Amino acid sequence: MNQTPTDFTPMPWMRFANQRIGVTEANRQTVKYFQGITNANNTDLTGKDGAELPWCSCFTNWCMTQARMAGTGKSGASTWLTWGTDATRDVARRVTRKAPYGSIVVLSPDSANRDTTGHVSFLLEITATDVLLLGGNQDNIVEAKSYKLTRVRTYRWPSGFAMPPP
Repeated sequence: MNQTPTDFTPMPWMRFANQRIGVTEANRQTVKYFQGITNANNTDLTGKDGAELPWCSCFTNWCMTQARMAGTGKSGASTWLTWGTDATRDVARRVTRKAPYGSIVVLSPDSANRDTTGHVSFLLEITATDVLLLGGNQDNIVEAKSYKLTRVRTYRWPSGFAMPPP
C-alpha cells in the first residue's frame, strides 16, 4: 500500500479525510457531514446523520468544504460523476494518465446492497484488480477499503486545481 503523504498541499481535502479515519455512525458523529447538504429532491439534510441516511457523498462534500473547495452539495454519489474534471486526462499533454492520489472516485451501484446511486470516496491506490479508497460510509465508518476496479465509473479532480505529476 502507498504511504500517506506528509504534504497535503497538492490535495488539501485528503488531510481532512485522513484525520477522520475511524469516525462511525455511532453517537451521531456523522451529523456534521450533512450540514448544508441536500438530497435529490432539494430537501435540506442538516441535522441528519449516517444512521438515518447514506453518507459517502456527505463526507466527501465535508472534506472538500474543509479544504475551502466546492463539492456538489448533494447527498447522492452519482452527483460527482460530472463534477470537476476527468482525473485521468492530462489536457496539456493530450494523453491519458493514471489518476493521482486523492482523486474522487465514483463507483457503480452495488445491487447486493440495494444501492441506487453508487459510492464516492477518495483514491489511495490502484492495483491490477482493485482500487483502495478512503471514504465515509464504508462499512458504516470512515476507513480505507478495497473495491473491484470494474466498479469504477470515473475519477474526478477539482476544476482549476493543479494535479500532481503522475
